[in-house]
Amino acid sequence: MAAVEDLLISIWKLFAFSAKWSAVYNSTQQLYDQAPMTFIRAAVTRWVSHFKACNRFISRYESILDTLDALDKESTDAEEKKRDSS
Repeated sequence: MAAVEDLLISIWKLFAFSAKWSAVYNSTQQLYDQAPMTFIRAAVTRWVSHFKACNRFISRYESILDTLDALDKESTDAEEKKRDSS
């Protein structure tokens, strides 16, 4: 359970604290014809929030993976450009 909780909180933090990454996630959802949905923070003492966070994660699993893939590719491309300019 601790690993699931850590994953849910990490995903929430990833998109809640970055407007840029949140925008990438919203555009990925649009590609899947999904209404933009934000993540719910899984509160340590509230199991209902864990349930809701898990449901959102599972229902958007594919678009989350595509978003993370796009962000990884963008990061890799930026690192390559930085190395090439040095």
